[in-house]
Amino acid sequence: MVLEATAKNSAGETLAQYRKDYIHMGIDVDNYQRHGAWQIKEIVDLALQPLEVQKERIEMSLPEGTEEASFHVQLVYYLTSGKSTVVAEYAKKLVYQ
Repeated sequence: MVLEATAKNSAGETLAQYRKDYIHMGIDVDNYQRHGAWQIKEIVDLALQPLEVQKERIEMSLPEGTEEASFHVQLVYYLTSGKSTVVAEYAKKLVYQ
């Protein structure tokens, strides 16, 4: 799973980006276990826990003089390198005075 955040100006130019990868523990689409028990102990802090809400705070520095920005955040689950699905999505436009 990947958390991706992008800030763009009114012209569509990217001002800032953020990306965080989460390790998925369990089985893959072919029903194979992705990690052994000895590996899970080492990566458990890098995974999203089942049935728990995890809040993230994303801070982005925008260029000086930015008057408005559109923020787009997505949590994407990649089944394989060619298959993915959007789990959650959020967008907001901010105007600075």
